[in-house]
Amino acid sequence: MTTRTTFSPPFAPRIWTDGRYIFAEFPAIKDKDSFITKYELTAEGLQKVLTLIPTVAGRPGYITGNANIADKILTSAPAKVSSHDERKRHLKTIPTSVKEAAARLVKGLKED
Repeated sequence: MTTRTTFSPPFAPRIWTDGRYIFAEFPAIKDKDSFITKYELTAEGLQKVLTLIPTVAGRPGYITGNANIADKILTSAPAKVSSHDERKRHLKTIPTSVKEAAARLVKGLKED
Protein backbone atom coordinates (compact mmCIF):
# COMPACT_ATOMS: atom_id res chain seq x y z
CA MET A 1 0.00 0.00 0.00
CA THR A 2 1.31 3.44 -0.94
CA THR A 3 1.09 6.34 1.48
CA ARG A 4 -0.04 9.64 0.06
CA THR A 5 1.92 12.76 0.96
CA THR A 6 0.05 16.03 1.06
CA PHE A 7 1.24 19.54 1.72
CA SER A 8 -2.13 20.84 2.88
CA PRO A 9 -2.59 21.60 6.58
CA PRO A 10 -4.52 19.03 8.61
CA PHE A 11 -7.52 21.35 9.02
CA ALA A 12 -7.84 22.15 5.29
CA PRO A 13 -11.21 21.19 3.78
CA ARG A 14 -11.79 18.97 0.77
CA ILE A 15 -14.09 20.60 -1.79
CA TRP A 16 -15.94 18.86 -4.65
CA THR A 17 -19.11 19.06 -6.71
CA ASP A 18 -21.60 16.56 -8.07
CA GLY A 19 -22.85 18.94 -10.76
CA ARG A 20 -25.73 20.28 -8.63
CA TYR A 21 -24.12 21.08 -5.28
CA ILE A 22 -20.74 22.12 -3.88
CA PHE A 23 -19.57 20.08 -0.88
CA ALA A 24 -16.91 21.01 1.68
CA GLU A 25 -15.63 18.35 4.07
CA PHE A 26 -13.62 19.40 7.09
CA PRO A 27 -11.43 16.63 8.52
CA ALA A 28 -12.05 15.04 11.89
CA ILE A 29 -10.43 16.77 14.85
CA LYS A 30 -9.69 14.71 17.94
CA ASP A 31 -12.62 12.35 18.58
CA LYS A 32 -15.14 14.15 16.36
CA ASP A 33 -16.37 12.99 12.96
CA SER A 34 -15.61 14.95 9.83
CA PHE A 35 -18.06 17.75 9.04
CA ILE A 36 -19.60 18.09 5.56
CA THR A 37 -21.54 21.11 4.32
CA LYS A 38 -23.55 21.38 1.07
CA TYR A 39 -24.28 24.49 -1.00
CA GLU A 40 -26.03 25.23 -4.28
CA LEU A 41 -23.73 25.24 -7.32
CA THR A 42 -24.05 28.98 -7.91
CA ALA A 43 -21.79 32.00 -7.47
CA GLU A 44 -23.34 32.59 -4.05
CA GLY A 45 -22.79 28.97 -3.04
CA LEU A 46 -19.17 29.10 -4.14
CA GLN A 47 -18.68 32.34 -2.23
CA LYS A 48 -20.03 30.70 0.93
CA VAL A 49 -17.69 27.73 0.52
CA LEU A 50 -14.70 30.00 -0.05
CA THR A 51 -15.41 31.89 3.18
CA LEU A 52 -15.10 28.62 5.07
CA ILE A 53 -11.53 28.01 3.92
CA PRO A 54 -9.19 28.84 6.79
CA THR A 55 -7.42 32.16 6.36
CA VAL A 56 -5.83 32.46 9.79
CA ALA A 57 -3.43 29.53 9.56
CA GLY A 58 -0.64 31.66 11.03
CA ARG A 59 -2.75 32.27 14.12
CA PRO A 60 -4.57 29.01 14.80
CA GLY A 61 -7.34 29.23 17.34
CA TYR A 62 -7.92 32.97 16.93
CA ILE A 63 -11.19 34.34 15.62
CA THR A 64 -10.77 37.48 13.57
CA GLY A 65 -12.86 39.40 11.07
CA ASN A 66 -12.01 36.61 8.62
CA ALA A 67 -13.23 33.96 11.04
CA ASN A 68 -13.10 30.31 10.17
CA ILE A 69 -16.52 29.05 11.22
CA ALA A 70 -15.32 25.44 11.09
CA ASP A 71 -12.95 26.11 14.00
CA LYS A 72 -15.94 27.20 16.09
CA ILE A 73 -17.95 24.13 15.10
CA LEU A 74 -15.32 21.41 15.14
CA THR A 75 -13.19 22.18 18.19
CA SER A 76 -14.15 22.20 21.82
CA ALA A 77 -11.37 24.61 22.82
CA PRO A 78 -12.59 28.07 23.84
CA ALA A 79 -12.12 30.67 21.14
CA LYS A 80 -9.62 33.47 21.69
CA VAL A 81 -10.19 36.99 20.40
CA SER A 82 -7.27 38.89 18.89
CA SER A 83 -6.31 42.18 20.51
CA HIS A 84 -7.11 44.01 17.25
CA ASP A 85 -10.71 42.74 17.29
CA GLU A 86 -11.00 43.44 21.00
CA ARG A 87 -10.17 47.12 20.31
CA LYS A 88 -12.74 47.24 17.48
CA ARG A 89 -15.40 45.81 19.78
CA HIS A 90 -14.56 48.41 22.44
CA LEU A 91 -14.90 51.23 19.88
CA LYS A 92 -18.42 50.03 19.04
CA THR A 93 -19.49 50.67 22.65
CA ILE A 94 -18.47 54.36 22.54
CA PRO A 95 -21.56 56.59 22.20
CA THR A 96 -22.07 58.36 18.87
CA SER A 97 -22.05 61.78 20.53
CA VAL A 98 -18.52 61.18 21.85
CA LYS A 99 -17.34 60.02 18.41
CA GLU A 100 -18.85 63.13 16.77
CA ALA A 101 -17.22 65.43 19.33
CA ALA A 102 -13.84 63.78 18.70
CA ALA A 103 -14.32 64.15 14.92
CA ARG A 104 -15.10 67.89 15.33
CA LEU A 105 -12.01 68.34 17.50
CA VAL A 106 -9.75 66.59 14.97
CA LYS A 107 -11.29 68.59 12.12
CA GLY A 108 -10.60 71.82 14.05
CA LEU A 109 -6.96 70.83 14.56
CA LYS A 110 -6.51 70.09 10.83
CA GLU A 111 -7.88 73.54 9.86
CA ASP A 112 -5.31 75.36 12.02
